[in-house]
Amino acid sequence: MDITRDFTDELFKQWVLVHLCDHRGYIQSSDIDTVTSLSIVLCIV
Repeated sequence: MDITRDFTDELFKQWVLVHLCDHRGYIQSSDIDTVTSLSIVLCIV
């Protein structure tokens, strides 16, 4: 199931697309099924 529109944060959506979806262009629920936790680090440049 395509859940791309469920991601409202554009930067996080892009990160998920690049790192979990192999640049497919959309996010499927199966792409994130195995994710149990994320470490989010704020990097200010």
